[in-house]
Amino acid sequence: MKKLFLISMVLLSSSTFVSCGNKSADGEQAADSTATAQVAEDGNKFEGKNFSLIYPKDFEETYASDESLNAECKGEKACHLDATYNDMGPALSELETYATNWKGMKEANGCKIVNQDIKDKVLTIKSTKDDETEIHYVVMKEDKIGVAGSLKFKTADEATYEPVLQGIIKSISFK
Repeated sequence: MKKLFLISMVLLSSSTFVSCGNKSADGEQAADSTATAQVAEDGNKFEGKNFSLIYPKDFEETYASDESLNAECKGEKACHLDATYNDMGPALSELETYATNWKGMKEANGCKIVNQDIKDKVLTIKSTKDDETEIHYVVMKEDKIGVAGSLKFKTADEATYEPVLQGIIKSISFK
């Protein structure tokens, strides 16, 4: 079981970069609501075998399968989104251990962990390296089943992309 857990962590880390971010206490909820509404109204819908999500219309899908999505936003404010269905991940009760292991891998890679948050069935970990930011997330459907992924972007664009990721996370729907 531990081997499967570590293998899934390594696979996830190979598809991920670095993350970071500081939320502003003022206007945080309004920004989340606006981003969620914008993603839902104007977004592209990914329909996988086990989950769906909505992502901004200016993101271009670069890979999709029954269980995974990669999308990018190119140009001045470039970013990369990935989302993968995982039915062999950590149990809900193991999210704290998963987070500790994830942070250890990122720090070993020279990243600075900025923030970690577990609310209900959602884990987010922000880290930075150089001028890159990654917000890694895990959204649980039930024990051991969920979606994991990340949003990567230039640290200078954090105010733009952090609320967008919150909208994407809120749009995740399991089948």
